[in-house]
Amino acid sequence: MLSIDVTIFLHAANFLLLYFMFKYFLSSKIVKAIDERRAAINSQITVATKNREEAERLKKQISEELLEAKKERKAILDKAILEQHNLKKAVLEEAKNTKKAIIDDAKREINVMKEHLSKSLKKETMDLALDISKRILTRSIDENVRDKTFAEFKEKLN
Repeated sequence: MLSIDVTIFLHAANFLLLYFMFKYFLSSKIVKAIDERRAAINSQITVATKNREEAERLKKQISEELLEAKKERKAILDKAILEQHNLKKAVLEEAKNTKKAIIDDAKREINVMKEHLSKSLKKETMDLALDISKRILTRSIDENVRDKTFAEFKEKLN
């Protein structure tokens, strides 16, 4: 049968003594250290969670700002393209107007020159005609008749 030896009681007493000593001296310190460690871990988890949330919020904010910047860039580019197109149109229109003004001025100047040349040519022609008439008349009629005819002819021309 089963025999119970005295050493079992000594081992049991030794175990109980060690257990109570452990519980009395070390247990509260170990539990306290574990609780402190748990609190530190929970604190770090909380900080990490807050940091992650902040990072996600910043990422979302940056994404929104980037999207807004892209929209603003597109608006600026569209505006610049429109302004460039309008400026090009205005420059072309101004060039056309300048060209037309230059052509009109040239035509006026040509007409003035034409008129001047025409008058000059008429005067030269009249002078030549008078000179020729005077020479012809000088040879064919006397001086009195010649002067009278010449004066009448000159009056008609003027």
